[in-house]
Amino acid sequence: AFPPFRELLDACQDYAELSGCRFQNRAFTEAPASVTAQSLALQAAVQKAAHTVEEFTRRLLAKEEALNECVERAHRFVMAESVRAGIVATCREVGLWPPVPAPEGVLEDDYAFQDTTATLPVLAQRAYNDEARRNRDELLHPLIRRATTASFIVDFATESGLPPPTLSEQHHEMLEEFMSRVEEWVSRGAPANEKHMGGEGVSAAREALLRGLGGAEVARRQVTRRWNKNWETQGGAMLNVAAVGLAVLAGLATMKRASRAK
Repeated sequence: AFPPFRELLDACQDYAELSGCRFQNRAFTEAPASVTAQSLALQAAVQKAAHTVEEFTRRLLAKEEALNECVERAHRFVMAESVRAGIVATCREVGLWPPVPAPEGVLEDDYAFQDTTATLPVLAQRAYNDEARRNRDELLHPLIRRATTASFIVDFATESGLPPPTLSEQHHEMLEEFMSRVEEWVSRGAPANEKHMGGEGVSAAREALLRGLGGAEVARRQVTRRWNKNWETQGGAMLNVAAVGLAVLAGLATMKRASRAK
């Protein structure tokens, strides 16, 4: 999936298995704090990959076009999978996995969870359908490995000195609209599960979304800023945002998207 980085990925195979498929530059620049069987194995893996890591770092900082384009593609893939994982984790947390009863009009082959203008139950059902499809369709199983590889490449690029990746407008809007859908759901009483009502529900949903986003720091910062601003006072008390205000926000987001489509 990422041919320009094939040589680096092959050289780092042993290192990735020992590091949890994350790249950290200090492993190549600092001596281990203690000598253990694991640290010796890691040191051997680092030595095996060191020359290739140095070479790819040089090429990346020299702005080699193929490598930089590959990093951008890897980052888009990581963001897409992270946002999806965040949506799944949040829908589980608020008791909509799957929604019961199932929302009307959503077929089993409707996987369009990316449409975050839909209501939260509809969005949750579509995400559930997509998850079920991934589990049963063997052709989609490599997506997990591809996401792990993409994350390793993004780690490598950032650790090598490239600027931290930014969030695309598409993923920024998906997160903003999804958070609005969650706020609407819990502020209206979250009928699927009474424990997810009001501020406590949003707090739990926020933590679930952050867990789902994993290491996508730029997305995690957006979530934290948004919900800290909307749901907490300076003293930390939760505020209950009125449903009518949320509906206005959702309407504005929909109008903005529609205007861009024209």
